[in-house]
Amino acid sequence: MPELPEVETIRRQLSESVVGTVVTGVEVRRVNCYIGEPLKGPEIIEKIERVGKYLYIYLGNVNNRCG
Repeated sequence: MPELPEVETIRRQLSESVVGTVVTGVEVRRVNCYIGEPLKGPEIIEKIERVGKYLYIYLGNVNNRCG
């Protein structure tokens, strides 16, 4: 099990490298690790947050993006 500083380090690295990336599919290996609707099309990674030792990756609809 990773320690808390390592989890925060990974969150920061992922935020810098994958936020804004378009996701076209998700493979869920453990049902209790995914909260939300199945993907209906491409979505964009909006943000990554840490709650304790868990990372939450928030997705948003690509078509709702401005710019």
